Amino acid sequence: MRNRNQVCVHVGGAGTTIGLKIWELMRHQHKLDEKGRPMKNEEHFEIQWLFRETFDTRSGESMYVPNAIFIDPDPTLIEGIKMSSLKHFFNEESLINGFTHTLNFAQGRNEEMLVAETCHQIRLMFEGCDTVTGCYFTRNAGGAAGSGIVPGLAQFTKAKSKNYLLEVVPSSFHASHCIEPLNYIFGTVYAAPSFDCVIPMDNNLLYQKVDMVNGENGVPTYDHMNQFIAKTFSSLTMKRFCSGNQQQLLMTKTTLENLCPYPSLKYITTGYAPYISNKSASTTKVFTLDSLTSQLFESDANFLETDEEGKLLACCFNFEGTTKGTYQCHEISRNYKYRFSPMFQNSMQMSAADFTIPDPDDWIIPKVPVHGFKFSNDSGITTHYLDWLDRYCQLFRRGAYLKNFLEEGMELTDFQDGFEAMKRICDSYAQVILNETDQPDVDSLSFPAEE
Repeated sequence: MRNRNQVCVHVGGAGTTIGLKIWELMRHQHKLDEKGRPMKNEEHFEIQWLFRETFDTRSGESMYVPNAIFIDPDPTLIEGIKMSSLKHFFNEESLINGFTHTLNFAQGRNEEMLVAETCHQIRLMFEGCDTVTGCYFTRNAGGAAGSGIVPGLAQFTKAKSKNYLLEVVPSSFHASHCIEPLNYIFGTVYAAPSFDCVIPMDNNLLYQKVDMVNGENGVPTYDHMNQFIAKTFSSLTMKRFCSGNQQQLLMTKTTLENLCPYPSLKYITTGYAPYISNKSASTTKVFTLDSLTSQLFESDANFLETDEEGKLLACCFNFEGTTKGTYQCHEISRNYKYRFSPMFQNSMQMSAADFTIPDPDDWIIPKVPVHGFKFSNDSGITTHYLDWLDRYCQLFRRGAYLKNFLEEGMELTDFQDGFEAMKRICDSYAQVILNETDQPDVDSLSFPAEE
């Protein structure tokens, strides 16, 4: 029987740290040690979907190597992995680094030798798998490497599998670097044609969720934020940890495809519930699926700030744990009917597993009896993109950083092309929900004329 495999490509500094946290969780959930050896006296289900089996000739033991590739122009993180205890877990040839630090999208896009080497490793990995059904990318969408390198890699893999992008996006509250609006818009529009689904997560909202979970005595870190991103990845793929009758859960491919009614409407927002502190987790009663669903519809549960007046085109809930009561999906649909576009009134799905997939003991995510994730296609995301498109235009109007991009081979017309492409993404949502809500005026934003 041929295995259905998934491949992960982690790009840039943020993409690499997210990837490390994802594989820490996958290794823990699949009961593998730091060398990829199955732990004794433990059950192992469908390890081959994310791992390739190898054979240690010295010990005679089976080992599992992740279907993962890490790439970063800056050698610091990659070299750190090669020197850590994980050097025996990952394939060293899949740890690819350059020798410079990229500063903007244009520099990242010009890393042609690095991209070519990575594409070669991706091709070898695909050839070593039975059937690749999906390729996941992780990145910081506002970073130089994440925005510039991912489009070229995704274009290479698109002909071979479905492409999914899990990305950290700049916060609507503030940018961590002044050049982020340019990187973010270019990275989004150049990558969009090659992806079947994009899952953006706001770094500031992640920070806020971690701050609340830690409580007043905790200090949020990037490591804590990446734990929530890794849990999101795990929720999309939780079918792979089930056996017997429990395999009636939604598969990743089906879930994501059902959330995208049209090829251009592929931007999926996520949420998590319950949001409680670790201090109160031990005394919290078991939540019902209905109460968790109600929490997930609240804006506080989201990992991305969207317009609350936006309409939902599709929505999926994945729950796991000791559930209490029955899930009245139709009742919930009626209660939140006003949130859905009339064209998509019946586009709500759910899946539930009556067990909890364990997290590492030192993770901060509250150990609650039941929790859930929401994945939704929300037209309210247009306000997020229009906000950053406006900042993009402000930088162009002032001529900020244009010299850095032009020196790397870009032209002024590329800036207008990026503007028009981003407007088309927003307009695609506006056309679907035409006259259904007070939607943002996409046409009110115009590209600055050259002076």
